[in-house]
Amino acid sequence: MLNIFADKKIDVSVLVPVFGTEGTLLRCLESVKKQVSDLFYIEIVVVDDCSNGRDGEGRSCREIVKAFKKSCSLPVKYVRHEQNKGAFESRRTAVYESKGRWLFMLDSDDYLKENSLAEIYRHAKETGAQIIHADAELITSIGGDFQKEMAEKVHNIHFGALKGQQIIQHFLIDMDITGFMWGKLYDRELIMNALEHIPLVSCTMAEDYLLFFWLAYECSVKEYTYLGVKDTVYVYCAETGVTSLMKIKTIEDWRKIVSTASVFTSIFSEIENLPQDQVSKVLTEEILDCVKGNCRSFLAHNIFNYRQLVIPELKPQAYEMLCDYWGRDFVEEIEAALEERAHTKGKC
Repeated sequence: MLNIFADKKIDVSVLVPVFGTEGTLLRCLESVKKQVSDLFYIEIVVVDDCSNGRDGEGRSCREIVKAFKKSCSLPVKYVRHEQNKGAFESRRTAVYESKGRWLFMLDSDDYLKENSLAEIYRHAKETGAQIIHADAELITSIGGDFQKEMAEKVHNIHFGALKGQQIIQHFLIDMDITGFMWGKLYDRELIMNALEHIPLVSCTMAEDYLLFFWLAYECSVKEYTYLGVKDTVYVYCAETGVTSLMKIKTIEDWRKIVSTASVFTSIFSEIENLPQDQVSKVLTEEILDCVKGNCRSFLAHNIFNYRQLVIPELKPQAYEMLCDYWGRDFVEEIEAALEERAHTKGKC
């Protein structure tokens, strides 16, 4: 199909990383195609993270994108990693390959509400905010505590404007801003500045936390603005990705879980390299305590995954990998704390 935007300046780049989600990729892309508006020009950037998945018709990621481009008037760019680099590096590649003034991250197992991007783009143009955070719809067939926990995360939005230091405060201390990267429209310069703090990192879990931490930091340094709006833009399908409660049957699936440790190793290493005046001004003792607490919580969750989801025959190898990533002393410390908490709870 003729690309009617070929000579237009791109306003919004929609960034779509793919790994093993070919079955839902076309639905995702079609939802972006329905965002066409007179207000802005959109491009789609698909990053294939060396995926070997297939959709229901047996098509690879490359083949799905190639077929989609024939029916889409939007510019679509396809990039393939020759080796798997993980979710974070896929997003980094998508950012660097994009041209838009504004960036929107869309996971390939999720999709957008029809004509929803136009509303948050309008908020960005009218207010000048560097982060526009919209609401989302949760889709899951898993009930109980999982559904409740995910709903709280998905709808965790501070409605209204925040500026500078307020953003990292609300993210880490008040905890009324979800760290999910999707569902938000970002100023390109803000994303690029945040990425400068993050060296090459292999992680699939908590990669959102890593990037949003540095986005919040940059907002503090540059006095940038966050705006939470009530428009529902995103449809989050919670049971199709690695966040679901599926049994862990391979060591590679387990590696994705424990890669969370790389996130905090990266954060603490970079903090040591920051100018001390910025650290003392932005990363206060209270905020650093929150990051350390988050680190402990993520490890505790990894231990829960190990105990509840790793199949028995994989447990010895999985435990050694858990200790390799987090450090054996730290793992044993958190295990002891969990046992003490369970013991205390049992006595009550």
